[in-house]
Amino acid sequence: MAGNSGLPHHSVQALAHLVSVVRQARVVVEDCRSAPHTQQDLVQARGDLLAAMQEYAGALRDNNLPVPPRLRDELRLYLDLNRSRPVDGRRGL
Repeated sequence: MAGNSGLPHHSVQALAHLVSVVRQARVVVEDCRSAPHTQQDLVQARGDLLAAMQEYAGALRDNNLPVPPRLRDELRLYLDLNRSRPVDGRRGL
């Protein structure tokens, strides 16, 4: 991301940090898909991942950069999962 990107150094660093937060959140979601984690753990992890992806996508747009197709599609998926889940979190998992 560094080099001849044309972005200020602080923007490159911020984007690199945000993408690392997204990657870590993906790892946590994967980990929560197996025992001994509860469904509530998974719901929380998915919410954290959604928030991280939204923040990263927003930062990309703020820097006039495209949102990668994988991120765009994953955002749609998690937004749909979040909408289909009732407040008590029992459906949509």
